[in-house]
Amino acid sequence: MNNYRRIYLSTAANNFVGAMVILFYFAYVDIQTLHANIAFWRGSEADWSMFTIVMVIASGLVGLIAFRRGNRLLHLERRLAGGESLDIVPVTIRN
Repeated sequence: MNNYRRIYLSTAANNFVGAMVILFYFAYVDIQTLHANIAFWRGSEADWSMFTIVMVIASGLVGLIAFRRGNRLLHLERRLAGGESLDIVPVTIRN
C-alpha cells in the first residue's frame, strides 16, 4: 500500500472515530442533551442510517480531495525517483 492511500485511510478512520465519540457522548453521557433531544438520542434505525450515510458521503468527499491533491505529489515523487532533478518540484512544495 502506498503512503498516500495509507494517509487517506488513517484520516478517514480518525474522522469516523471522532464522530462516533461525539455521537456517543451526546447520546449516552450528557444527560441534559438526552432530555432536550429525546426523539434523536438513543438511536432509532433512521438515526443510525442517517449517521452512516453522512459519514460515507463525508469520507467520499475527503477521499476525492485527497486523491486530487495527492495524485500530483505521487506523480512528482515518481518522476524524482526516476532520476529527474529537483527543479521539477514547485517552490511552494519545497518550502
